[in-house]
Amino acid sequence: MNPTKVTEKDAFAKLLGIKITDVSEGSATSEISINEQHLNGMGMVHGGVIFTLGDMAFAAAASVNLPSTRLNARNPT
Repeated sequence: MNPTKVTEKDAFAKLLGIKITDVSEGSATSEISINEQHLNGMGMVHGGVIFTLGDMAFAAAASVNLPSTRLNARNPT
């Protein structure tokens, strides 16, 4: 599995609209288009959105050298 496709099987990342746009060894770039659903009660981006954006980039960067079976451990077919 290509690490840029990490978000394809992550329901929460899909719900938020997170995309992995670039992956290389030890590095990844993620992006999101912020809209009203991402805001907290104070009108600022919710901390959980920001953390999840970083978490998805970390997961993609950390998985660059993993065999595809490790990236898809829950559904090995």
